[in-house]
Amino acid sequence: MARFTDIVFRQFCKEQGADVMVTEFVQADALIRGDDRLWETVDFTESQRPMGIQIFGSNPDSMAEAARVLVDRMQPDFIDINFGCPAERVICMDAGSSMLRNPAKLGKVTGAVIRAVPETPVTVKIRTGWDDATIVAKEV
Repeated sequence: MARFTDIVFRQFCKEQGADVMVTEFVQADALIRGDDRLWETVDFTESQRPMGIQIFGSNPDSMAEAARVLVDRMQPDFIDINFGCPAERVICMDAGSSMLRNPAKLGKVTGAVIRAVPETPVTVKIRTGWDDATIVAKEV
């Protein structure tokens, strides 16, 4: 929910009883290139815990590095990988739900992130499949 689930919205949700919070997603490549604007996107308060930071991308190395940087700087309770976003601006980068077309690559990205942050839980957001004819949720 890019541009909607900022720190203020998340605080409101927590006050209304939300148990777990997740930031807006951030592009792994942009984060490791040093786009400082992204730090505002992943900022959170201690009262919002448990807090996950959501990342997206398709390169195992950059996804792993982004997860390491986020864990080192922000100490989230978990990292969430977004393999579910259907937005054109995301899938044109071979990220988000487009990764469901290549479960082997999706597995490599997930494995790289898990190995990069071994002390931090990693979750994955997916859809049932790329389209109605390509249901891969059980395989993934």
